[in-house]
Amino acid sequence: MAKAVITIEGFVARDPETRNVTGHTITQVTVPVTPQKKNRDGAYEDSGDTIWYQAEFWDEHGDRIASDIRKGMLVTLTGGLEVKTWATADKSGVNVNVTFPTIGVIVRKPKRDGSNGGSNATTEEPWATTAPANSGAAQGYSDETPF
Repeated sequence: MAKAVITIEGFVARDPETRNVTGHTITQVTVPVTPQKKNRDGAYEDSGDTIWYQAEFWDEHGDRIASDIRKGMLVTLTGGLEVKTWATADKSGVNVNVTFPTIGVIVRKPKRDGSNGGSNATTEEPWATTAPANSGAAQGYSDETPF
């Protein structure tokens, strides 16, 4: 049996959208990716059209995604790939769906200058974790080995 799997890393385009269909909750997440390359100056620049990947999560998985994922979060989205073309009288396009998806939030380690490495994440986000103040552990992230 052959199986093709794709992994996308990018920022969530908008808050997850939830709808109900025949008694099931379906939550959709959209992650756009624009190809980039280095220019002569060594800086990255866009080198192609943005591809908008969509993934649907059902029932309790969708409920969890709707409560934990927000616009601007850096995520990794993995699953099968389904590409459908469409056309109307005046335009055409392609829908790219990730099937049987899994999603994970990527939490970047803050830079020493206090910035967060380019992501929109802050410690105020519901998925960010810190050690309790009375635990003796450092608040936030640490370079120390945890054991």
